[in-house]
Amino acid sequence: MQAGLIKFMESVKERRLEKERGIRQRQLDEERSVLLRRRVHAFWDWIRQDTVCGQDNAEMLLVDYAEMPEVRTVIDAPGDANLTSDDFLPLLPILSALRERWP
Repeated sequence: MQAGLIKFMESVKERRLEKERGIRQRQLDEERSVLLRRRVHAFWDWIRQDTVCGQDNAEMLLVDYAEMPEVRTVIDAPGDANLTSDDFLPLLPILSALRERWP
């Protein structure tokens, strides 16, 4: 009987831990989603500052810029939830070179 009780308690513990891991994973996913939305918004604010990029008929899409390594470096900066368009300002001088490099 004691072995059965131990086995039962272990299964209850495992289910509880599994549930807690699932809840924590959903929280992490939501936090990452919020962070990504903030960074995309900051990137969008920044890219519109450029006269060519800010045009509605610009050839390159937002995602085209976002895939470039120089831009990814800023977007993927570790853990800074307070990213703003000002963080992208150092890239403005090389924006035309990025456009020229684009296939």
